[in-house]
Amino acid sequence: MKELLFNEIETMIRESNIRSINICGSPGSGKTTLANKLSKVTGFDLYDLDSLFYHDNCIRYTITEDKAALDKILVKDKIIIDGTYTSTIEHRLGKIDLFIFTKSSQWKSLYRFLKRFIITKNLKCGERLTSKTLYLILNYKKIEQELFKCITPNQNLIIYKEQ
Repeated sequence: MKELLFNEIETMIRESNIRSINICGSPGSGKTTLANKLSKVTGFDLYDLDSLFYHDNCIRYTITEDKAALDKILVKDKIIIDGTYTSTIEHRLGKIDLFIFTKSSQWKSLYRFLKRFIITKNLKCGERLTSKTLYLILNYKKIEQELFKCITPNQNLIIYKEQ
């Protein structure tokens, strides 16, 4: 597991046979910002799990429906998936070439999340302020360690280090 800067990640993607990337991290850790920047410089199509896993009225799809939606994306080339959603992480193992985790302190993530909550007029369903979201932000380091144990033996895993 390596910590890389943005330009190092871009170079790694361009010089390898990576066709699918999943950007994971705590709410407010910079996943979407990184996903947008990588999509722009690589030309990979971007898919957001916050948009994919909810009905129009902000009701979550079932795990079966989530997996079916993922399966439609995972057969494509040159994709970036923005989102962690631990409920389907095992389904993505073996199908994602590179997992990138955003590194952020819980306080920085909380600040960014609350700032987005206050400033953004049209929040996606997965960006709502809920007790579950607060729990994820404040306990993400523990959750992340469990994810690392799950991913590391099976996949390429890197940590995005902000400048």
